[in-house]
Amino acid sequence: MAEPSRSSTDIAVESSNRLKTPRRKGSRGPVALVVVLLLALIGLVAFLLFQVFADNGPAVKTVTVRGVIGLTEANARQVLTDQGFTVTTTREPNQKPVGTVFDQTPQEGEFKKTGTAVTIFVSDGAGTVKVPKVEGLDQLIATSRLLKRGFVVTPVPELSETVKAGTVIRTDPPAGKKLEPGSNVNLIVSAGPAPIPVPDVIGLDQSDATQKLVAAGFRVSKTTEPSRTVAKDRVIRTQPGSGQPEPKDSTITIVVSSGTKQTPVPDVVGMNQSAAVAALDAAGFQANVSQAVSTGANIGKVISQTPAAGTIADDGSAVTITVGIAPPTTTTSTATTTTSKPTPPTT
Repeated sequence: MAEPSRSSTDIAVESSNRLKTPRRKGSRGPVALVVVLLLALIGLVAFLLFQVFADNGPAVKTVTVRGVIGLTEANARQVLTDQGFTVTTTREPNQKPVGTVFDQTPQEGEFKKTGTAVTIFVSDGAGTVKVPKVEGLDQLIATSRLLKRGFVVTPVPELSETVKAGTVIRTDPPAGKKLEPGSNVNLIVSAGPAPIPVPDVIGLDQSDATQKLVAAGFRVSKTTEPSRTVAKDRVIRTQPGSGQPEPKDSTITIVVSSGTKQTPVPDVVGMNQSAAVAALDAAGFQANVSQAVSTGANIGKVISQTPAAGTIADDGSAVTITVGIAPPTTTTSTATTTTSKPTPPTT
């Protein structure tokens, strides 16, 4: 059956409907991106405002500890608390007046963070005093702590393979012992390991010399210098010298021969003999003098040299110079003939 015909009015309505229906496109992507960026920006601003206005408590700083020795306990506490430190008190007998700070740790001038605990030592009056533990401290710090407690300190050096030189090994009497103020305390201080005699490595090649010194407990450095008598790469001497006692791990310098020094031969032709000999000696050469007959201005002067000027030669080697001399003088003798007449006979 044939399709019914469509009027012009129906066609116009259908076209109008098509124009009103929106076409779907991917237009939501850019809008979503803008929304995400706005949310991120709002979050960042909120975070920064929180950091600015939030109460995070007092800021931690590093400050120099003030000295409070000689102050009363209350004043010392106030000074240190004002700096931001916490304060603990240890009471001990001491010659200082009761209630007076006679020591502190950390010491005055040290750099510490606020909130660090500072211990103040407060005098409890005269009486027996405990020897403080100072083992492992530097000698000067240990001495100061003992003196502050009223003791007389006598340093006693002691060799040690394990304790660094200048560090306290122990006290005598030991830490914790109660003594009267003014009592003597021996402070045993490390003098480091026993010194070691420097081995004799003169004449060895530098490799063997180094191994021998290292095996003895030394560090090794090297320097070179020319030598007329010691072969190249052999040890001329050590600094410090062989047999000298030196601390373990100290540095020994080996002086190694770089061989015979070589020097250009100076030009001495035309000099008089004495000046030429002096010039060669100053350059490190030995002068051998020979003579040859010459004339005029060359008499008394060097007319030739071997090796020639500018030749590179060993230090201390010989240079032969030939000095001009005048020819020998010839003596001419005149012969005199005398004729004698016979004596006439006597009549």
